[in-house]
Amino acid sequence: MNQKTSGSKVTSGMLRGISGDFDLESIMILNLDGLHINEVGSVEECTGLEHLILSNNDLSNLIPLSSLTNLTSLNLSNNNISSLEGLQTLENLETLNLSGNFIENTNSLYCLTGLPKLKHLLLQCTAQKRVNPVCQEALYQDEILLMFQNLESLDGNILYGACKELNQLVDELDSILIDNPPKQIKILLGSCQDLIDGTKQNIKPLFTTII
Repeated sequence: MNQKTSGSKVTSGMLRGISGDFDLESIMILNLDGLHINEVGSVEECTGLEHLILSNNDLSNLIPLSSLTNLTSLNLSNNNISSLEGLQTLENLETLNLSGNFIENTNSLYCLTGLPKLKHLLLQCTAQKRVNPVCQEALYQDEILLMFQNLESLDGNILYGACKELNQLVDELDSILIDNPPKQIKILLGSCQDLIDGTKQNIKPLFTTII
């Protein structure tokens, strides 16, 4: 059960009260939804965390979260986030909810492309009117698919085989770019575009809730 804070910074005492654990490093699941937090404070000491909910707060600085390398799911929806600096160290992260923030463009997401296990990414949730400015870009989903090789769902929609085929074609293009004549490259680029167009029609709503 959530407790109200007297301030806007998370303290070790608050974390012990919410989790029931005296040792912060032993906390594995933590829900800090809607507590008007603008500094994660002692959360960075919870290095055993696997599931963290920080939705509906006032966070903008994510660098203190860089120590939470055991995280598999992270909910940062409805905050004041424009920079994702600090999340690039979360090597076990599988699910990331960033809907309802201030991420301006896909360049802001490049620091996440090195996360090997990232499978589920939310940048918008239209049902709850949670979006980012980047979602207004006409081709933003296409760019995301090219950036994240292992993505299985985007914005709550399951991505099917066309996405994996697209990534394989991009890898193939990279490997032959130097040795092949322009005509063959044009053919391969045409195949990539066909798959991008096909991917848009092979998206199915993901009904499971992503925290």
